[in-house]
Amino acid sequence: VRDAFELQAKYEADKKEHEIAQLTKQKEQVAFRQKAYFGAGVGLLLIVFLLYNQQRLRSKKNKMLLEKEQELDKMKSRFFANISHEFRTPLTLILSPLDALIERVDTADMKKRLKVMKRNARRLLDLVNQLLDLSKIESGKMKLRVSHSDITILVRGIATSFHSLAEQKNIQMQMNISPEQLFMNFDSEKTETVIINLLSNAFKFSPGNSKISITTEVVNIWQTMKKRAFFKIEITDEGAGIPAEELDKVFNRFYQTDNSRLRRSGSGIGLALAREFVEMHEGHITLESMEGKGTNISVYLPTDLPSTEKYKSATPGADAKKSTENHEIFIENKVISTSEGNRQPVALIIEDHDDVQAYISGILEKEYDIRLAANGKEGVEKALAMMPDIIISDVMMPEKDGYEVCSILKRDERTSHIPIVLLTAKSDLEDKMEGLAAEADDYLTKPFVPEELLMRIRNLLKSRRKLMEKYKKTGTLKPKDITENTVDEKFLDKLLQIIETNISDEHFGVEQLSMEVGMSRSQLHRKLTALLSHGPNQLIRSFRLQRAHDLLSQHAATASEIAYRVGFSSPSYFTKCFHRQFGCTPSEVIGQS
Repeated sequence: VRDAFELQAKYEADKKEHEIAQLTKQKEQVAFRQKAYFGAGVGLLLIVFLLYNQQRLRSKKNKMLLEKEQELDKMKSRFFANISHEFRTPLTLILSPLDALIERVDTADMKKRLKVMKRNARRLLDLVNQLLDLSKIESGKMKLRVSHSDITILVRGIATSFHSLAEQKNIQMQMNISPEQLFMNFDSEKTETVIINLLSNAFKFSPGNSKISITTEVVNIWQTMKKRAFFKIEITDEGAGIPAEELDKVFNRFYQTDNSRLRRSGSGIGLALAREFVEMHEGHITLESMEGKGTNISVYLPTDLPSTEKYKSATPGADAKKSTENHEIFIENKVISTSEGNRQPVALIIEDHDDVQAYISGILEKEYDIRLAANGKEGVEKALAMMPDIIISDVMMPEKDGYEVCSILKRDERTSHIPIVLLTAKSDLEDKMEGLAAEADDYLTKPFVPEELLMRIRNLLKSRRKLMEKYKKTGTLKPKDITENTVDEKFLDKLLQIIETNISDEHFGVEQLSMEVGMSRSQLHRKLTALLSHGPNQLIRSFRLQRAHDLLSQHAATASEIAYRVGFSSPSYFTKCFHRQFGCTPSEVIGQS
């Protein structure tokens, strides 16, 4: 019995120890879980804190950068505003005498030049005024001058004023103005500036045979839980377009793309000013564009803009009509007659700026037959089609820049012989090296002296004529002596090999030769005339006669046999041609050797 009680007591003790051990283990597990949760919570809080701090620092940095950028823009605006005030007086003193001169001058050519001067002086004055407007906006001094008038009349008038430019550039302009009438509060002068800037950009970047449309309508847009009516002005073009990475930058002040294919003349303030004016109306601008496809830009102006003290109410219609002379946008294209019978050297001018194009044409027109191209792509096409004697090309152009034009033409057998002069505003050594690397024959920095351009072109054509004269004197065609261009040298070598292969074929002529070299007859004729001062017919005959002279000197056969061997079917005609080229008969050559 005693043993039984001991065993039971021991069992009870073991049981309690086991329960205590289990409870201890459970307690430890609970404590471990609590510590793990606590550690995870602390870690999560630490991560959240670090992320928050990083985001805070990034936001602070971005804010500082934005403030610096805004301050830099303000500094630029203040600087330009200060010097702009100084520009206005001399510009006014330039424009006034120009108006008087234009009225007095009777010569059409001089009047046209004076109008170009006036147009560009007025363009400079417009830029000065835009800079002053930006400065006023920043200082808070710029206010809307609201008038209650028909906005559709304003849009139609501006769009219609672009029709002449559309005809000159061969651009189809479509206009769909709806509704017929819409009276609303707006600043007509600032709205006019916005539309002119946007339309000018559309024409500036649109090639010939493209389309530009201006469409208007009233749309409803939800704003702060209620609908608001806006007058939408949409301008669409089929021009160069804007790269996706630059879409958010085009409205920045002083911004210009670095893309040479897309960059055109501009100040980088027109679109920035347009956005500022639209936002002053409590409106907004949207932009959609695809590089190479075109651009769609829309302006939204609220139809219910209040006429309050905030906007300085103006007399209805007082600013609705602005003299077109204040923003002359039309370019008088220079019409130059070209005739195939004209013996003047043909000069192809590749320049995207109409006034510069007209200026260069005026310099060269007395000595050269002028042809024009508005961009690099068109320039390459025209050069291949007409094969001019000289090409003067700008560097910064759409479609293809001057370096691309030069590289393409210098590597093409049809145009490799044509001297190319590059004109550019870039004067750095690296830019000149790039031009020379593209095998440009000469490189001239803008602004240039007209006499210098003429002299450089004359020298290039003179050196070409010297090589021709050397060929005429020797009578022997050695490609290395005729040209310094490796493409031309290979081309002439290929020509000689083809003629050599077919020398005994009396029917071999220009048609077969042009087919062998892959050119049309007219292209081959122009190419050889430029290189040798005579056409392919004479080249084939001269080559046959030179080979006959060599064979006669070696007593290779009789004169008649040699005549047949070099492709002459008539020995008497062979003797006549031989005497004309060498001043002696085949018999005399045999007798002398």
